Amino acid sequence: MEEYIVNFRKIERFSDGRVTMQPIYTKHLDDKETELLKRNLNKVGYKYIGRSKDRYDNYYTTYERKSIEQSTDSCEVIFKVTIMRLI
Repeated sequence: MEEYIVNFRKIERFSDGRVTMQPIYTKHLDDKETELLKRNLNKVGYKYIGRSKDRYDNYYTTYERKSIEQSTDSCEVIFKVTIMRLI
């Protein structure tokens, strides 16, 4: 049985070029919980961005959703979910 670490973040991109990132929370999930999470992310508006590799050769999957309610003309708010498998 595989285990995963799931990171939820809030990213704010301002019109003057600044970017802030705030961690919301991190969870440790197993296989079944991760598959359920992936299915539910697509249902609530998250889009699959792709798979990437970090500097330690760990692969992770990224999902993003732009918040229309919190975004303004001067600030774009994006919620980002990163799912990384533990080896």
